This record gives sequence, structure tokens and C-alpha cells, in this order.
Amino acid sequence: MNEPRRLCAVVMCLAVSALHAQGAPAAKPAGKQATTPVTTPAGADDFHAEIVALYGFQVGTLPQKEMEAKSGGLDAFWDHVKADKAKLGPALRLELAREDVPGFFLYDGSMLLLELGGKLGHDGKQASRSPVDKGDAKIVIAAMARCSFNGLQPLEYVRKIHWLASEGNDTTAAAFHVLDEPGFQAFIPQHALTLGQDFSLVCMLLPTDEAFWLAPALERLKSEKDGQACKSLLKLTWYAATDAGDAAIRQVAEDEARPKAVRQAAAALEVQTMTIPMKFKGDARAKVAADVKARVSDTIASLKAARRKRMQGTISDEALSDLDQYTLLIRSHAP
Repeated sequence: MNEPRRLCAVVMCLAVSALHAQGAPAAKPAGKQATTPVTTPAGADDFHAEIVALYGFQVGTLPQKEMEAKSGGLDAFWDHVKADKAKLGPALRLELAREDVPGFFLYDGSMLLLELGGKLGHDGKQASRSPVDKGDAKIVIAAMARCSFNGLQPLEYVRKIHWLASEGNDTTAAAFHVLDEPGFQAFIPQHALTLGQDFSLVCMLLPTDEAFWLAPALERLKSEKDGQACKSLLKLTWYAATDAGDAAIRQVAEDEARPKAVRQAAAALEVQTMTIPMKFKGDARAKVAADVKARVSDTIASLKAARRKRMQGTISDEALSDLDQYTLLIRSHAP
């Protein structure tokens, strides 16, 4: 038998486990997203009890030997579900929609569902180039929006949501989940790149249509109290480059009730918005266009489509550089 694959999800970096040591193992309620009106199949209670028993622990708190034993049990559970996916696949989908399941199960069970569909390999990497079933994608996104971050690798979370966004799914709920973690960071060793909460959010949403996420971002920005989350939402909104978004940024900059750091972040984005059209015109704008193989005559819609396609590729410093180049073109576009 192969080395337990669950260890890669359970024995995560200790620094992350320490950051979230107080994280509760239970799932967070998710309102309408967590409600799926379906008929409970026979044996569902036993399946639910098995999940609670297996996943009802806090990742990163067990001694090494107990963690290895737990990982073996999770491997056996995966094998059991995959061996009878016609029966247990539907049961798994129901469990991922429940509110009374452990928080780690919502992530790990989502990965199992993706593997049942042939989309993930044994190593947790994408195994098929065909899109994830839209129904399963909705289940996974809603489940991951409620999962516990305790002990998870932030990069794997970002990559999975980025992947689903790149297939045109509405990943807003799962992407916004990182706003609950002010210290969220995802490190990409291949590029020596660390994504803070702000650019993690950007990478999970820019690959998909802004019609999914812009209005929810503006709505959350109105009431968000956490300073880091506000700054991340401001950054996301700025990349949208819309009149409504710029108006929201201006409002935050002028809102005396906001923390000073948040107002300053909004004001800095306002300055960028004002200076870009003055700085990037003529030859300077043409050079930026050439760098990303765009045309100076491209419309804002076509530039946003090209930017979205670029962001659907591998997350890297090069991709983020191109993101900025496309955004310069969009924000310097002549009326």
C-alpha cells in the first residue's frame, strides 16, 4: 500500500497549526449555501457517524504516532468510498452540505469528491483536464467556504479555489473565507513568492467573471470591521477597475469612522487611479501593451477577458506582473 496520502493534509506546517490552534473543528453555518433539500438515503446515519468519529479531531494537536494512525484511518475511509462510489458518492455530497460535520472533513471530503470524479490523482494534483462537474463544483466551493483552516496548507487551499475559478465557477464564498483569517499567507516555493490575504483573494477570484464577486465584495466592504480584510477587499475592488468600485474606495478613504490604516490604504489606491492615466499614455502605454502582447486599441472588455485568461494559468510572480500590466492598460484606457 502507498504511504498514507492523508498525511500530506493532516501533518501540515507547524507554524500554520500554531496560528490557528484555537480553531474549532466544527463547521461554520453557511446559511442557504449549506442547505440542500434531498432525501436521506438508507445508511446515512451510519455514514455520518463514521465521518464524525474519523474527523472529529483538531489537526496539528495529535502526537505523531496518533496522527499517523488517524491518517491510516482516513486512507481506509477514502478507499471505502471510492470502492462503492455509486452508493457512497451521493452520501458524501449530502454530508458536505451538512452543518454538523467537522471542519476538516469539509476540506478533505471535498478533495475526495473531486477524486471520485476523476479530477484529482492520488497525489492531490489535477488528474484530468476536463472541467469539474458544475454540481460537484458548487458543493465543493460551499463546503470549503465553511472548512476549518486549522492545520491546512494555505497554498493548497488557494490552488484548489483558483482551479475552480479558472473553470468559470463562482468561487466567491470560498475565496471570501480567507477574510476570516487576518494572518492568511500562501507561500509558493517554486517562485519564492508569498501571497498575503489580499493577493490570495485576488488569485482565487480574478480568473473568473467579476459579475460573480464584485457586488458581494462591495457589499461586504460596507460592513467589514477587520482592518486586514478591508484592505484585501479594497485591493480586489481596485483590480476590478469599475466606476462603482472606485466610488466605494473613495467612500472608504473619506470615512472617518474607519481605522486610519484602512483609510490610508484606500487613499493610496485613489492616487494610483488618478496617476495611471497621466503616466501611461502614448509610447509608455504602447510598451505596456507590447509586454503582454495586447493592442493599444483593445477595448476594456477585451483587456479584462485577456487578463482573466492570464490569471487562469499557474499562480506565479510572472502572472501577477502581467495582472498589473493588464490593469494599467485598463485604467489608462481613453474614454
